[in-house]
Amino acid sequence: MAEGSQAIFLEIINDIFYVVSFERQGDPSSAKVVHINAKVKDITGFSPEDFKEDPALWMKIVHPADVPKVLKQTLALARSGKPTVREYRIRTVKGNYLWVEDRIVPMVVGNEVVGFVGV
Repeated sequence: MAEGSQAIFLEIINDIFYVVSFERQGDPSSAKVVHINAKVKDITGFSPEDFKEDPALWMKIVHPADVPKVLKQTLALARSGKPTVREYRIRTVKGNYLWVEDRIVPMVVGNEVVGFVGV
């Protein structure tokens, strides 16, 4: 698929697609959003720019009761290099909570996880 076609595809799918890189290899606490498609605004009310400007925004909108589980699963991915599925609630701009299923696949360079791709 040509690069332009990929960009169009990523903007029209009905899921949030994102790429996160770690500033420090293997350290999810240093994550920053490299790409997130426009669907995030339709679902959460937050724009892609909101997530790029505030790397911690996604974790800020995770339901407080789900944060420990999401952090544990993200750390496990960073350590194991194995894809995982996470289910948790996120808060929209309007204050409502939505359940999401998040499938994440690590990006590995050498033996180090340097980020992940999620849908």
